[in-house]
Amino acid sequence: MTSATRCIVSALLGTSLVWAAFHGVWEAKFVSKHSYGIQEHIMALAVQPIWSRPATPTREDLVSHFSGGEEPFPAEGVIIVRHKWSWWFFNLVMTWLLGALIISPMALIFFRNDALLGTVGRIGATLIGGAFVCFLVWLLIGGWGPPFPVGFAAVALVIGAIWSWRFLQRKRSKR
Repeated sequence: MTSATRCIVSALLGTSLVWAAFHGVWEAKFVSKHSYGIQEHIMALAVQPIWSRPATPTREDLVSHFSGGEEPFPAEGVIIVRHKWSWWFFNLVMTWLLGALIISPMALIFFRNDALLGTVGRIGATLIGGAFVCFLVWLLIGGWGPPFPVGFAAVALVIGAIWSWRFLQRKRSKR
């Protein structure tokens, strides 16, 4: 395993983490209680770094966003601003997926004996496979969007970690 390999993999992983940290997805939620239950109105806020919470919008901002100035909301409710960690993880995995599309084929074909690239290549290959399965399920179901892509990514990462662990175990036993 060369130092250039370590530098490339470290740069790709570090860049993806930094990019995801600067692209935090925030939302504001107006929560009101009614006799029939709790009603929530969710408004997307600007993309900001995960450490920089955006200002809480006013009730008037939410009313104009959802109704064009009409009053669809009750007079009382709570406005909550929160970071969407599932979207942060999704953005991070999508950058890994883009890198995996480049690194995985090269690692699995040309660098079969390299431990680091073999591990990264196997995890990347399962990530590509998870995205493909998610897309196929979406086509079969015919819904509005892909069915739970974060779940498919998490399962793919676990399978990739197991595959990589077995690869490293076999590599150690051959020594």
